This record gives sequence, C-alpha cells and structure tokens, in this order.
Amino acid sequence: MLKPKLILCAEGVVVDSNTNTISLFSIIEEIVTTELPSILAKLSVISVMEREANDPEAYELIFRLNNNKKELWTTSVTANFNGKYRARNVVVINGIPVEEPGELRFIITYQNNLFQEYVIPVQKAEILNES
Repeated sequence: MLKPKLILCAEGVVVDSNTNTISLFSIIEEIVTTELPSILAKLSVISVMEREANDPEAYELIFRLNNNKKELWTTSVTANFNGKYRARNVVVINGIPVEEPGELRFIITYQNNLFQEYVIPVQKAEILNES
C-alpha cells in the first residue's frame, strides 16, 4: 500500500547526486504580500512516499495547485520506486499567480483520492503610511 511520508514546499530543493541527500532552501509556511494579485517566481514541492514489498514499482499521481477553490495548475507525476521502498518527487513550478488571500493548496491525488496535501496561508498585508 502506498503511504505518504512527507510533503513540503520551499523556494528551492536540491538533490545531491553523490550522496542522494536532499536540501531545502526557504521552506514556505505562509505568504504575506502587500499586493494581490501577485506572482510567485518559483516554488518547489517535495513529496516522499513509501511502498510495501508486494506493491507496484510505479504509481501515477495527479498534482494540483489551487488558490482557494480556483485550480491554477495540474499535471501527472510518476512516483517510480526503482526497486526501493521509498520514493520522492520534486516538482518545480515557475510563475505562480496568486490572485486572492486565503490559501495556496498543493494537492496530490492517487486514484482520485487525496494522498498528500500542503497548505500555505496567503495574507494581504496593509501598507502603513508613516506621517
């Protein structure tokens, strides 16, 4: 059975080719902006999952990005275990339009069921005029 282990969103994710370790830079816990709509230049989402010995080697997952109820982006992602019991996928999204306050929701589904989710609150900050 496919099991979710981790999902995080950061400004950057690097996988070291020598050690196969992951480094995340600037994990995104919330977005506070003075202007909406706004564009986020780049986000990386890392998803880690596990399987059991008798499970398939690969799974087709659907990855969605929503700003509140509005779907901004969707794609199919293959989780390939390559003979191992743990797999990870890194998805990089460039130029994300954030149109309104509320939340950005990164959703991964498997067979039309929610598998993993990462939610980032989005707030519009007020500009203070100093007199």
